[in-house]
Amino acid sequence: MTEGNEEVFVGCDADGNWLQIGEISHPEGRLNHLNEHEGSVDYASINASGQHTLTVDKDRNALISGYNDDGAWVVQTEMHNCAYARFSPSGRMLRASLYKPEGSGSETIYRPTNVIYKVLDCRRPGKAQTLEHPGSSDIIFSPSEKLLLSYGFGSKFACIWGDDGAGNLVEKARAGNYQMGISHAAFNAQEDSVLTLDLKGNLKIQGLDSQGNLHKQLVVKHSDHILDAQFSHSGNLAYSTSLGTASILGRETNGEWIELAQTNPTFGVYGIEGVRFNGPENHFLTYGNKLDDKDQHQPGLVQLWGIDADGQWVEKDKIVLDHPVGMVKFSPDGDHLFIYCFNEQKDPDADSNFSTVLVCKIPATSGQEAAHT
Repeated sequence: MTEGNEEVFVGCDADGNWLQIGEISHPEGRLNHLNEHEGSVDYASINASGQHTLTVDKDRNALISGYNDDGAWVVQTEMHNCAYARFSPSGRMLRASLYKPEGSGSETIYRPTNVIYKVLDCRRPGKAQTLEHPGSSDIIFSPSEKLLLSYGFGSKFACIWGDDGAGNLVEKARAGNYQMGISHAAFNAQEDSVLTLDLKGNLKIQGLDSQGNLHKQLVVKHSDHILDAQFSHSGNLAYSTSLGTASILGRETNGEWIELAQTNPTFGVYGIEGVRFNGPENHFLTYGNKLDDKDQHQPGLVQLWGIDADGQWVEKDKIVLDHPVGMVKFSPDGDHLFIYCFNEQKDPDADSNFSTVLVCKIPATSGQEAAHT
């Protein structure tokens, strides 16, 4: 990325030497107060295969470039009024949000919820498909990148998009149906469930069958506002968390989601700042710090949950710490906890605080306390 409106791309040849493989130019940027063209490049990215690049300038022009049939690096697609554009994780696809300008000239208004979406296959960059979901502000790919999910602050539902069998992206189903807009939405790993969270902290999860039909939805409630909700890595579990409680969610054999457990409330005493499942997903933890501002130490608390002999989620341990907790993680095998604490600063002239890491062995059965090191 240069100071002007040009982008230079370099690659490594068979001998390990770096050399320029291409160069493209964006339209000249706006004039500044010195009557000089400002540098226009605002964002640049290379897809996972290294065969395509995305560049976006300050005037909202997005260029997708790559090799043509003759091996030359050229601009393949150009989009205007681009609010946001990113490659998919695999690099095969690209999604972009394009503003629909209201008014003209100096009176032009760009609203974040007045957008259309462009989705294109990088192997055929000239054939972008257009999706419209009024009131939405984001669109995401499913893990396989065969489905998309659009949602936003100005829409009461999330739209699921998929192929109609003829190569066209069409609306398959709608999830959510809230009184207010949606702040977060996600597919699980198997793409057979959708999670939505609205602006008031209401959470819903619905199963999705192979025909695109949604199952009966689970509505999750906490005593206070739900702040976060995510599927587990496997997609078979999920969690929701508020300031003082967390819920563990799972599926029945018919595909419908249910609440498996809710952690003991700490609202008003300890806050919940982080939650996570371990790798095997047979343990779940929450951690946070004391909310009392008068307590200068504001010590931390870690709660550990696991599955008992009857298959029920139960509390296995509660670890009260002497100092604030900054992060808690499971070990790669899922059998230990690593608890990172911030200590008091013992030397007033020191540049940084002291810290402590506790290593805890997770008990094999419920009722046993974790062994702390």
